[in-house]
Order: sequence, then C-alpha cells, then structure tokens
Amino acid sequence: MTLPLLFVLAAVSCAQAQLLRSSELGITKCELQASRGRANEGRVEDKPVLLYVFITACSAGTWRGSSIVPGSEPGSGSKQQAGGGTLHVAGHFFLHDPARPIRTTQLQAVDEAKDWAVQEGALLLKSPHTGREWPLTLQLAGPWSNPHRHRYPGRLSAVLTDLDPVDAALLEFHVLARPDFHTSCTFLASTARAPAWPPPVMRARDGDDDGGEAHTGAEERDARRRRRRRARRQLWERSVLGLQSGDSSDGAGDADQSEEGRVQSGGDLVGRRIGHSLDIRQGPQHCGWLDETGAEIEDELTAARTRPSYMVVSPFFGLPASEYASLLLHHMRYHDVLGVRRYLVYVEAGASALAADSRVQAAVAGGRLRLVLWEEVPHFLEQDTGRRHPYASQSLVYNHGLLALWHELAVAAIADVDEYLVTPERTTLAQVLEGCAEAGTPPAASLQVTRRVGYCTGCVDAISGGGGGGGAGGSRGKRSPADRLDKGALSAAHPLERALWLNGSALARQEAYDGVLAAAAAAGFPPRGHGDGGGGGGGAGLVHPLALYGVSTGDAEPKSVLLVHRAAFSNPHITYPLPGQRGSGASTYCAYWLHLRSQVALRLSGGRPTDVREVKRASLWVLDELYGSEL
Repeated sequence: MTLPLLFVLAAVSCAQAQLLRSSELGITKCELQASRGRANEGRVEDKPVLLYVFITACSAGTWRGSSIVPGSEPGSGSKQQAGGGTLHVAGHFFLHDPARPIRTTQLQAVDEAKDWAVQEGALLLKSPHTGREWPLTLQLAGPWSNPHRHRYPGRLSAVLTDLDPVDAALLEFHVLARPDFHTSCTFLASTARAPAWPPPVMRARDGDDDGGEAHTGAEERDARRRRRRRARRQLWERSVLGLQSGDSSDGAGDADQSEEGRVQSGGDLVGRRIGHSLDIRQGPQHCGWLDETGAEIEDELTAARTRPSYMVVSPFFGLPASEYASLLLHHMRYHDVLGVRRYLVYVEAGASALAADSRVQAAVAGGRLRLVLWEEVPHFLEQDTGRRHPYASQSLVYNHGLLALWHELAVAAIADVDEYLVTPERTTLAQVLEGCAEAGTPPAASLQVTRRVGYCTGCVDAISGGGGGGGAGGSRGKRSPADRLDKGALSAAHPLERALWLNGSALARQEAYDGVLAAAAAAGFPPRGHGDGGGGGGGAGLVHPLALYGVSTGDAEPKSVLLVHRAAFSNPHITYPLPGQRGSGASTYCAYWLHLRSQVALRLSGGRPTDVREVKRASLWVLDELYGSEL
C-alpha cells in the first residue's frame, strides 16, 4: 500500500469519527406511502404521495415506566408494576409528490396537505401491544393562500398520559396515517436521544494554576475571565491557523502536551456511530423545560441564560471543505463571545473532507461543534444544470436541527457563516432574545432580527493605500457612508476581502497585509497579539476580518433567534412560534445581522443602496473581547 493512500485512509477514518448521521440525533423518520387524490373527494389520479414524518419525544424527571416480568401479558396486572409518566411528543411532517420537480428553495407539501391534515385522526400513534391510539395534533403555516407558507413543514405534537404499564415500559408505537396510506413505521421513544456533547476543553498553561487554592470573589471572576480568554485564543490557534500542540507561538507547547492527548482521545469518541442500545429501563430523554413534577419551568428565558446557546447552520455548497472550515471557525470564534457555545452544522457534499480538517476536529473534540451528515431525503438536482440543488432541503434541515434540540431549554439562532450578530453593547444571544423585542412588549419566543448588508470598506482603503480608515467607524468626519460605496472600488478590493476570510495566514506573509493592518488601525483596531493573519510567527496581526467592514445598507430578510421548544416551524428567514406564543421583530438599534454578501463571491446589488449607515465602532465590541483574549 502506498504512503499517499495510507494518508487518505487515515483521513477518512478520522472523518468518520467526527460525523454523525442525521438519523443519530434522536429523531425517527417515517416515509408513509399513499395514492394521491382522495384527500378531498374521490381518486383523481393514481400517483404515489409520500408523507414524511420526523418525530421525537421526551419526559419530565425520571421516567416511571413499568418493570415487566418476562412472559407477562398486557393486562395481567399482578406481574407488572404500575406504569406512569407523561410522554411529550413533537415533530414535523410534509407531503411530497415525487413526480413534481423541485423548482423552489424548499421541498414542501403538495396542495393535498391542507385538506389531509384537518381530517380527524389523520396522523396518530398506536401501541402494537395494547392497541391504544393517540391522535397527533397537526399544524400548518397558514394562511395557505400565501405561497411562501408552502416552504414550511407542518408541526405535529401530542402529550401521552396514563400509559398502560406495558406501553410505559416499552415505549414502542406505530405511526399511522389515514386515509389511504398503506404503510406505517415504528417509533421507539426510548431511543429518541442523541449522543451527549463532550464537555468544553479548557487548557491550562504554566503559571496559571495557583496550587489548588480556591478563588473567591473578584479573584474567582478574574480567573474565569482568564480561562475564557485562553480558550478563545486556543480555539483560534487550532481552528484558524491550524496550530497543533507544541506549535504555540508563545512557547507554551510543552505545557499543553498532556491536554493535546486528551483532545485527541476525546475526538475519537465524538460522533462515533454508537447505535441504539434498546434499554427500556432508561426511558425517554428529559424535557429540559419541565421540572421534576412535570410543570413548565418559570422564567424560562432567565434559566436559558445558564445553559448552552446554539447556532444551527445548513449545508454549504460551492466551496472546498477547507475554505468553508475557515469561514465556519471565524464565525464560531466571534459568536463564542456572544455566548454561543455549540454549533450544529449540517453537511451534504464534502462531508468527509470537512470532518477530516484538523481545525474542525479540534472544535468537535472541544465540545463546540457537531457535524451532521444530512441524508433524510435524497439530494435534489437542478433541472437545468443537473447539479445538487443548494437550497432544496434547507428548510427541512433547519427544522430537523431545531427538533434535535427541542428537548433542551435552549436559545438558538439560525444563520449562515456570512451573517454576524451585531449589538450596540455587551450582551449574549439569550439576552438578545429576552431584551430586543418590540418596545413595550414582553419577551418573545421567536425574535426576527433584521439583516443589514456589510461592505469591506477597509479593504478598499487597504489596496488604495489611502489609510482612510474604511473599517468600522474609521471615516467619521471624512466621507459619508454612501460615498464609501463606490462599486468599482469595492469590486477591485474583493480579491483581498476573499483572501482575508479564506486564507488569512498566507495573506499575512504578503506585502498587501501592511495596508490591511493600516486600515484596521484607522478603524480603531490597531495590530495586537497574533490576530487572524499572524501566521503563528509572533508578529502583530488583524484580530478579525470583520474589523474592516465600515458601512451597511438595508436588507429585506431577517434571521431568527428563538427559544427552541417554543418554535413551531422555520424557514431560512422566519421562525413561527407555537400557538399561544409570541413572535416579534427586533429593533436594529438593539441587534442586527451584518450580512457579508461578498465574503466569498462578489455580490453587489444594482441600483442605488438604501438606508446607508456607518457600522459603529462601539458595536464591534466583540472584537475588543477577542483582542483582550490575546493579551
């Protein structure tokens, strides 16, 4: 066997260890088949219709299932302990006509869905042991006359109480659809759980330990702050620069060596295909938004502050995996300061190459990232090009990710790697959800945060040599924000913009990087520490490419920040809450997403830009935190 082949096999083996299949997130998928046409009246065509159902469950406290003596029968009573517990069920569904090509940005229900879903008992759970049935409550994103609502899957829910002892013990149900559906599937609620996330990796250096003495008061807070700064810097070293233990530019490699072993051994466990051990004594996963008595936790937004926040990201396309990894890790490093501790990232094409990237492996092993191979539906091909449709399953992916987190009390955001959350003052993602709803209204379960298009005006200054400070707040008193949006200049600067995001370390060794540092300094971000372009050589660098974005304009589409278990369904831009829950828009003066449309490919809109604003220097406080983590 040749040496190159050995390297390839090693990379593939490592990639397998880092990937989870979408079926391993505790969600059961059913494909139920029927003939189209009898949802209303009479059969009009004999064509197959597929009903896709995604379903999961959780319970409050410790599951009080039955202890069944082998050989006992349902109803025998004396051989069984009393059953109990309440099982909460949630999921999504959609109808699909395979004969219809995918022409929009969403694989979604055929028109018959609106008629089928309102029928009594259209979708239900049935016990194969006792014969009991539980109808599922179905919800669609009406009004159906709005064609954009076709881009959402339907929502299903149920609460199963007073289960028979056998059902409480086995938690086995059949998913049935009526009428005219002639297939069913099995839902094992006891296996509705994903592998646990590994704990975050916190690496210590020589001199940071005080000999085991406990910190108190201000000392303890300072110690936590130092540990967090170290963690951010080390995430940057390993993810953006690809440094391994022993490569650290500050000479701390020897101190990190033992931790490197722990990172590597942890990485071998993350994403391993462990299968489902059917231990009926374990019961379903816990509903994190319920207390031990089954009551909903009071003041859940406050409670969510103490729990991990998430970012859900859909599959990438059109980029090599290594370049996408650079974008992803820039995104993770920034939003970590906003309290986003975990990324749930779906992948289709390029999954193995992405999982084999050493920077990605470090983030996975550190408990920051989970890669999910999306394979619940086939990859759809565009009719005209024959290439994979980049958006056909995007809404399904987002809803699948939210369903995978549904049992947690968690705040999540749905965003792409070219969208950065900007706030005027220090805050967290959970606090944005709690405090940025429309003025005079209580916090919302789903917050629609406006996007604004960001422009790399600092890149223009870097190549022009003018040092005009085109980054955040850098041209105050010189040129108006609108004057800095010359399309010719932005187009000429785009190769530099792209290089900053995709290959900052290589760019740092080029002469053009001096202009980048000068532009960043004029914008209020002088070179300090190592930065994204420092190359690990110990020189000063750019803390983050976002420092060079000094102007933004209006963008029509928002992105969502939400309390996961309160969400009904989502598309790439809007998440609708469950009935009885509030949705709200967010003021751009409280938070907005800076959409870097030309981050990779040049995308300048035609016509005159509207709502042109300066990106305030103070609103990029996250970069100050990143600076501090490198001191």
